[in-house]
Amino acid sequence: IISPDGFFRIYYDTTGVDAPDSDDLDVNQIPDYIDKVAIASDSSRRVLVEIMEFHPVPDLDEAPYPIYIDNRTSGNYGVNTSGGWIEIDNDYSSGFYTLGLQAMQVTIAHEFFHAVQRKYRELEIENRYFYEFSSTWIEDIIYPDGDDYLHWLEGPDRLWTDPEIAFKDTDGYSVALYGHYLN
Repeated sequence: IISPDGFFRIYYDTTGVDAPDSDDLDVNQIPDYIDKVAIASDSSRRVLVEIMEFHPVPDLDEAPYPIYIDNRTSGNYGVNTSGGWIEIDNDYSSGFYTLGLQAMQVTIAHEFFHAVQRKYRELEIENRYFYEFSSTWIEDIIYPDGDDYLHWLEGPDRLWTDPEIAFKDTDGYSVALYGHYLN
């Protein structure tokens, strides 16, 4: 489907392991989960492009940005590829810190911000911590009730358990709170 604002094309299966729940309470012949993915995508773009004034992704003359729905492995929220698309889970029902629609929303915000970052320059492995910290921070700016980023504060290579660690030596997710400090 195409999102309501026309900036995203969401690809999903209707049967099989990758298919989202088929509930369609508004009887528009599109699973409710897919409708909500489209709304979350448009909302994330609106905040980043129209309010925060980042470069638009996609540009008005570009095709809608693709989002693929599949059954991802436990803990693998999603990915933004250098090929120019996003992949997210089909339900976030288990194996994630945050579950259900909240997990989907923060993942869309996070992965779409990577698309925006790529508009400025391709992501560089040596600066991965920066891209992840800022994308994890933006999750909470766009969806303030999500708070998924709080689950990444502790553990090995984390600033909160090793305050002497250099930011560049973290995974980036664990220092997202620093984005709030800067903000």
